[in-house]
Amino acid sequence: TLRNCDSGTFTLGANTPAANEQGTWTIVGAANGAIITNSNSPNSTLTGLQAGKSVTLRWTITNKACSSSATTTVSNVNPITANTISFSNPDPCTGQQITIVGSTPVGGDVATLFPSNFNYSWEIKNSLGGWDPLPNTTKDLSNYTTSTTFTVLRKVTSYECTSTSNELTITVLPLASN
Repeated sequence: TLRNCDSGTFTLGANTPAANEQGTWTIVGAANGAIITNSNSPNSTLTGLQAGKSVTLRWTITNKACSSSATTTVSNVNPITANTISFSNPDPCTGQQITIVGSTPVGGDVATLFPSNFNYSWEIKNSLGGWDPLPNTTKDLSNYTTSTTFTVLRKVTSYECTSTSNELTITVLPLASN
């Protein structure tokens, strides 16, 4: 099985036929836009596979009297979209727990063959401008305790697809003095 994210171009790989044999790629069933560029090359390119679709391929090696074949599935996974994060409350104070809400993403699937399987990770911008992981792996960043102004983002993955949300900066206010 081969899968790409939002790309209908694949490099195929099959056994190389012996000198007295010939190999041939064929499409089994619906092509879904797929075209095999060189049907006799074990390392041919497949192009044009529509997003969110799969195609089944058969590689057959024949000699004068016998043949052997194997099938494989090639899938173009839909890109992940609708990955945004937001915080609608007023600026929090130091030490306050907040929740940053993540949208429900779509995509990251191939029809019913590979339904979406979203995994979430959150990152916080460090003082050098890079990103450090946060331990949260859920859709929303819940009960995060603030200490200073910070910037976060969320990454969503499903199969070969990854989507990075918008960066969100939360301004944290100091506690009032007595």
